[in-house]
Amino acid sequence: MENNQLLAIILDTIINQGPIKEEYIEFTHYINLLGKRIKNNTIPIEEVGCLKSCCTFLNTSESIMGHILTKPFGYAGDFKIIDRIYTYDTSTMFPKWDSFALSNSAAQAVRNRKEYFKKIVVKI
Repeated sequence: MENNQLLAIILDTIINQGPIKEEYIEFTHYINLLGKRIKNNTIPIEEVGCLKSCCTFLNTSESIMGHILTKPFGYAGDFKIIDRIYTYDTSTMFPKWDSFALSNSAAQAVRNRKEYFKKIVVKI
């Protein structure tokens, strides 16, 4: 896949306010591919800048990913984001991006940690 095709696919998803559930695996693949190309210097970082500027959800704590990036309480994993992950709380402004973020393995690991802790406490 050419760089311009990859960027166009990702930009299309951004314009559509995020992926739908059926697109999660494929979109994650494209994001990972973009990351590899940036790391290997096979795609100029300048070309990626336009994507980031279109990601309004990253500039506000209303979205899950934006909250993590903006750190409104000084810490990416603060109490509010942990609660939103536990309760699957999506914003009304960015529901598709939030659902995508909550389906991520990192969010699932946070929820699993709670379940693991509850099991340990019951054994005590």
